[in-house]
Amino acid sequence: MKGWEYEELTEVMTENYQQFISKGRGKEYAIVRLANEFVNMGQIEDVIVDVVVGEIMIEQQKPLTEYICGISQRLEQFNISSAIDELLEKEREDFKHWINKVLNGFKMFML
Repeated sequence: MKGWEYEELTEVMTENYQQFISKGRGKEYAIVRLANEFVNMGQIEDVIVDVVVGEIMIEQQKPLTEYICGISQRLEQFNISSAIDELLEKEREDFKHWINKVLNGFKMFML
């Protein structure tokens, strides 16, 4: 990954989300700002960003349809084996589980 460790990127994104929330502009603003702040970082990094943003939408019950559609499409197309050189085996297993958790969580918004 380009200068980011898997856990470091998720922690920084979570911290940034909390900072955006503290601005008092609402959860939707914070989600959109977070997604835009961490765009085009690299193949694996972009998938991590999608997963973090997706998880926040699920946890906060703030479905942003355009984001759900784009994130779902990218996560469904992502091949975890492409991360073999960038993530440890345990991280790949965790990441695959995390991707599935987000995709399943999006289904509740589509009902």
